[in-house]
Amino acid sequence: MVIMNFYRRTGELIFGTRLKRISDRFLMDISRVYKHLKIDFEMSWFPLFYLLDEKGGLTVTEIAGELEITHSAVSQLVGALERKGLLHFINDTSHRRRRQVYFTPKGLDLIRVLKPIWDSILRCMRGMLEEGENSAYLLAALEEVEDAMKNPGIYERVLADLEKTRLGEPEVVDYDASCKTSFNDLILRWIIENREDAPLEADVINNPGGMIERDGNLILMAKLKKKCIGILAMRIQENKEEADILCFIIDKKWKNHRIGKRLMQEGLERLRNSGVLKIGIRLNRRRTGTMRILKGAGFLLKNISVTKDSRSGNQNIIKLERDLNA
Repeated sequence: MVIMNFYRRTGELIFGTRLKRISDRFLMDISRVYKHLKIDFEMSWFPLFYLLDEKGGLTVTEIAGELEITHSAVSQLVGALERKGLLHFINDTSHRRRRQVYFTPKGLDLIRVLKPIWDSILRCMRGMLEEGENSAYLLAALEEVEDAMKNPGIYERVLADLEKTRLGEPEVVDYDASCKTSFNDLILRWIIENREDAPLEADVINNPGGMIERDGNLILMAKLKKKCIGILAMRIQENKEEADILCFIIDKKWKNHRIGKRLMQEGLERLRNSGVLKIGIRLNRRRTGTMRILKGAGFLLKNISVTKDSRSGNQNIIKLERDLNA
């Protein structure tokens, strides 16, 4: 009987620890290579050495920006390497107070020794990543994880998930006037944060009930504890066969809980049952999260139009459509 390794058995719960174990093993093995070859080089120096070799002279501020670490951390590292005779500062002739970090002759000699080793590490790592069925995609997957953890990060996601568990599951309902305050607040926040988007019809916020009664339009809400956390407003055209999405908004705190997908599925099903054959939406192409939901719901790109905005310049407004018979 095969006993599953603890670290694999715990899955995502120990994601950080597994990454650290891999990193520690990698750094330890590379350090052993340098030690075996009797090269005085520490792994913590690598980013700075690689960057200076690639870019040439840089200021401490520029290095901190490139490596995404603090100015203080760079100053300490550069100071330590300066004392070892590997780096030195040179004043910029065009800017008297600007000092750039360069390799000393000793540092350049070390770089010439290190480069063949770095090439070997690269070849071996690529070979190792190609040995498994999925490991060839590891770096691309890591980049996706890094991007996903920036905004919102796991801290925000866990707190939002715990809040969701405490409050319960939201329900998708027709517009409920008892939630008018949170309904309006959600729309107004969206308008402030998305000034570059296609304009929103005033009746959606001023008279949603009238829109529904007068024209048979559809406004759905994601409702949680008498609070509106999602809105999907759709206008049915006079021919009764086409519709437009006027407003599709999810509260930022709830964007990772598939509420948008549920709202869209319910809305499309309602339209289909009422005989609508096609639905479209116009939005700014920067709304990548909304576009992912729409793509998942079967919407296709119809066209892109460039409009002029006095505050933010040219804006690309895209038109997506969905054939409800498909």
